[in-house]
Amino acid sequence: AIATWMILQFLHEGIVSFTGMCTGAVVGLVTITPVCLFCDSPQSIAVGAIGSIACYGFHQLQTKTWLYDYFDDASVTRDHGIA
Repeated sequence: AIATWMILQFLHEGIVSFTGMCTGAVVGLVTITPVCLFCDSPQSIAVGAIGSIACYGFHQLQTKTWLYDYFDDASVTRDHGIA
């Protein structure tokens, strides 16, 4: 999830930030938690990558709308719930 978030951030913004890497780690943990009993290692990598793509997309949508000002504190867990 960290690597996927870093790649998406580099392709979209042209930089890789430490905050983005930390957010990618949290996204990976939030994504794998509900399915950890049913996944092997290769499947967990795929789940983290898919969750990271979905959360990064929702994060970009959030920053372009008025939702960014009001819901800034819980963006990762909320976006994962929507995805």
